[in-house]
Amino acid sequence: MSLVQKVAALVLAVLSVSGTAIAQAPPSAPQPTFEGTFETLRPEQQQLVSNWCRRLAEATKREVDPVALYDSLPLATRTTFNAVTHALMQTPLTDEQGRSLGASALTIVSNIDGVAGRVVGARGDEQFRIYVQLAPDALDRLGRSREFGRGADNTVYHKGYPISFRSRGGTPSIQVSLARAGTVGDIDVDYRSSIFPVSLLNGHLASSNSDIRAGNNDERHNGRWTGMNNWWRDLLRIFPPDEEANASSSPSLTQIQVIGKNARPADAVQAFLATWLVERQPIEVVSFFADDTLACMELESGKAVDRGMMRFSILAALQANNTEIGTVSSVSQVTQGVEIPGSRIRKITQAHEDAFTLYEVREDLAEELKCGTRLNPEEVSARALKSQSYGKYVAAVLRMKVGMSAGQIRTLLLSKDGGYWKIVAYTADPIGDVTQSINLLRPAAAATLAATPVAGDPEFLRAATDFYKQWFERRSVDTALTYLTAQSLPCIDAFLDEGVARPTTAAEQRGLIRTGMERTLTLTGGARKLDQVIAAPEVNHPDVRLVRHGNARAFGAAMLPDALAAQVDCQVAGTGDLGARLTATTGQAQYGTYYITGFRMANALEDGGTLVCIWRKEGTAWKIVSFAILTA
Repeated sequence: MSLVQKVAALVLAVLSVSGTAIAQAPPSAPQPTFEGTFETLRPEQQQLVSNWCRRLAEATKREVDPVALYDSLPLATRTTFNAVTHALMQTPLTDEQGRSLGASALTIVSNIDGVAGRVVGARGDEQFRIYVQLAPDALDRLGRSREFGRGADNTVYHKGYPISFRSRGGTPSIQVSLARAGTVGDIDVDYRSSIFPVSLLNGHLASSNSDIRAGNNDERHNGRWTGMNNWWRDLLRIFPPDEEANASSSPSLTQIQVIGKNARPADAVQAFLATWLVERQPIEVVSFFADDTLACMELESGKAVDRGMMRFSILAALQANNTEIGTVSSVSQVTQGVEIPGSRIRKITQAHEDAFTLYEVREDLAEELKCGTRLNPEEVSARALKSQSYGKYVAAVLRMKVGMSAGQIRTLLLSKDGGYWKIVAYTADPIGDVTQSINLLRPAAAATLAATPVAGDPEFLRAATDFYKQWFERRSVDTALTYLTAQSLPCIDAFLDEGVARPTTAAEQRGLIRTGMERTLTLTGGARKLDQVIAAPEVNHPDVRLVRHGNARAFGAAMLPDALAAQVDCQVAGTGDLGARLTATTGQAQYGTYYITGFRMANALEDGGTLVCIWRKEGTAWKIVSFAILTA
């Protein structure tokens, strides 16, 4: 295999920022000739690829030809990169007065970190998108642009990227999901709308919603952003979409996949160490490192690390260790287990104790050990700090026996990600009761975080519970509808099926909502108990304060900052300078006026949507003032 093919194989093994699955290796045999090569990209697109290769060269100390590398990538990777960047290039960026905010929307992107094409086993919000580093003023420009509107924050999907902007004008649309700091994000194109209630079962057609190759998505793309050549069609006549990955390339499973999902943690750790140290195949174990370990690298180096090059830097370090250690026949020649006392760890008896000792780690201790917690104490999870639960984390503790680090103790903290045990943190600190990272919490941040989770307003909880029970248990849609205010009715406009005329009166809006609610009852499979019909989603947002209540398995409830509630106000969302007015941040947001509830259908397909409702007190009664369907 040539150097370019080896690098391309590594790209496909570690490039996806989500890290939940591994794509296929580049083809080792000649493919049919077709367009879609580096030379057919526009200069702006070529520059992004060339910059990525330059950063790769800096990380690996090896030059890589961008032309050869790009042309070696699989079809889904190239079509995804091409489609998303093309849509951005074809979208102007101007303020409300028509003044330019950049040559195109692509100018918000400073660097590409990864391209997730077809990622087998991943959720829809982890496929067919690009992961980017953003220009320093990207958040400000998006907030002031008339082409993009600030949407409802990503409270369920796009974990790590809560801030959401969507291009105006309906589908297809560009969704830009940003981290809180506005420095990184993921960008995809949604080709289909989130139809109510269908999207509660299957999102908006799951991952195919953002795959330009699926159905007539290429026609939809060109209907809005002209000039996208569907060069892949000739290839798909030879390799249909479902067979393309296997037919056009040879599978390359990394060691984490060979182990399989739901493996015992001891087997995962042993496989990691053996593949790296004994078999001397560090490229096969890079996928063991979760994205969270980026913070560990920054703690070690004392400076920011290029996120797009993180796994290549890890690979270089692992390779250097192999060179230093030399050839060995067993892991125990390099490492040995270390026993550490502590009231928040429990030893796991396993067969590899000569090489490492394994412990269950209580959740509060794991939160202290995470590098992100130590690097940014204000982002610590107050819920996790209070949790005394076991089962989510394990730690492998070992002492290095050879090399420059001989005698040093290393701790690897692991947790499950997509069914696989992955390293989420590594540290030389002890893991017993001697940790000191908790002391890094600033008093102000600690005081704010201690306020969550909350009990919640009892009247609100009674109203929310009755709303869902009237709808799903008693099947009295008309009674449930009494909880919707007139202000909330226009929300249905965003979730109409294609070809359905936009309602012009409140009565028509209410009628469409009623029809949708009735249709959900036909999707329940005959179940009548609330927690058998609907299920609470996992909430991922730092400003949302979860509320305890008796039906938490069926629906989620939380206090919502005033500024975030404005995003889902159907009367103002996506208009004016809404993005610039949303300033909610942990420790500054105002709570008490709004609550949010959300649920997924219990029998939904993977990537089923989440229906969220925003509640506010109208007079003496809690009512729904807006709603939205969140999809992957």
